[in-house]
Order: sequence, then structure tokens, then C-alpha cells
Amino acid sequence: MIETVEGALVELRAPLAVAGYNSTNWRVLRIGENAVLRHSDSDLVVRISRSGKDYATVRGDIDFALYLNDHGVPAVPPHYAFPAQPFRLKQGFASFWEYVEHRPAGSSDLRTLGALLSHIHALTDPPNSIKSRRFDPMSRVDARLDAIQHIRPIQPHVGILRARADVMRNVVADLFREEQSLVHGDAHLGNLLVTGAGPKLIDFEEAMVAPQAWDLSSIALSHRRFGMTDYDLSQFSKGYGMVVQDAGVARICADIREITSTTWLGQLANEREDAMEEFKLRVACLSGGSEHVWMPF
Repeated sequence: MIETVEGALVELRAPLAVAGYNSTNWRVLRIGENAVLRHSDSDLVVRISRSGKDYATVRGDIDFALYLNDHGVPAVPPHYAFPAQPFRLKQGFASFWEYVEHRPAGSSDLRTLGALLSHIHALTDPPNSIKSRRFDPMSRVDARLDAIQHIRPIQPHVGILRARADVMRNVVADLFREEQSLVHGDAHLGNLLVTGAGPKLIDFEEAMVAPQAWDLSSIALSHRRFGMTDYDLSQFSKGYGMVVQDAGVARICADIREITSTTWLGQLANEREDAMEEFKLRVACLSGGSEHVWMPF
């Protein structure tokens, strides 16, 4: 991914220059599904996708951020200096966003997160780029496993994950019978920034029309696997306006998120030793051999 980032910054010299920015002095904020970097001399952030993303997906992220702000849900906006986004790269796409000074959200912000999700779930008529997204949470699992199965330390675990993915794939169809609404799609504290002007949501590539339980399952999974306390879960529930728990449809969705988040982590396992160790521990949990508390990445 690092090589992709370096090449992307070279490709972005022209649009950066047109907007009045130099192409140097970038600092990595995080690398996961996307690489996110901040320009050290300005309020500019660039998101560089891994290969495999298409234009419509990245454009949808931009449309959704604008839509949320227009409908009273605070979101970090795309950068005003780049109206014609995203930019096609040799591998993936790049989009530019405003950088806002913030502190990371913590457990004291769970009620706020719940309230924001409740607001999103009540919205109607999202942008066409969001309406056209298909709820298929297992679609990326196979692609991720195909991409990482050649990595020697991961190879013994691929079969376990494929078998579990097959089980989860069989239950996804049942979710379409549940109440559908607009969802953020990846609703957790890592995607909430607390700024001087209030909270702001980020990361919209999973936003779509889907079962409401899909959003709530992120919190259910945090309670199940990431050490969230009963009290914290109750605070989120108060903000959302109903009791959220790891049961029923939310439990099914959380089961699916276990496999999607583990295969996501597998993408980092060949780049970071700590990610490889955590990946192996999660697979052990999924195969019934460990009750390890998962670490966020």
C-alpha cells in the first residue's frame, strides 16, 4: 500500500498545483481500506483507495457527506478546492477532504454517536449514488481472501475463514426482510471526530440503504469482542432512542461483521507484525479456540 501511496502522490501533482497546493509534506494519518494522509502545510486531507474501488463508490462517499450536511447531520466535507472529484489513478482513486482539528471520540461520546445514527436512519431520498449501492456485506470477503491467500503465514487460516464466510452468506438473504433505511454502514467511534464545533462523522464508503440493524451491529460487535462495557452500550442506546443489544438481527449482523472485519485486517497482516498477530488471534476466536479481546486497528 505504501508504494501505491507514493505513486499516487506523484500522479496528483497536477490537480494539486491547479488548486494551489504543493505535492510534498504529507503525513500518514492511517492506512487501512484506504490510505489517509494530511498535507502538513494546509487543511487538506487525501484519501487514496486500494485498487478494486470504482469511480461510483468514491463519488458516492463525496455525495453522502454533502447530503448529510445539507440534512443536519454534521460530517467532514470534501475539500472545496476540488469540485471535480474523485481523481482516477493507475491503481484506485483519490479524493480530497477538509482537515478539522479534533480529538478522537471516546466512550463518553457513544450517546452522541447513537443520536447521529438515529438521525441518519430517519432520513429519506438519499443521493442516487447511494441508492444504487447494493447491500452485500460478504462481497468483499472473497476478494480479500483471494488477495491474501498467497501470504504464507495466512495460508493455514484461509480455509477456516472461507468456511465461516459460506455460513454467513446463507443468512444474508434473510436480512432483506428486515426494516431498511439509510445507514452509515461503518458506525463506530473511530469514524466520529470531536471538534471545537461539535461532532463530525467520517468514512462513508459503506453508506447505503440497508437493514438498520447493520449499523447497530457495529456497536453490538464492540460489546462482544472489543471490550465495550454494559454501561457504554446503555449510553449508546440512550442516544439512539431504543435498547441496542447483541441479540436477534443485530446478533446475526455482528456475526457477519466478525468475518468482514477479520478479512479486512488480513489486508494489513503482511504489512504490520501486530496486525498479523491480531489476525491469527481473531481466527482462533472464530474457530472456537480463544476468547481473546480484539484490538481495534
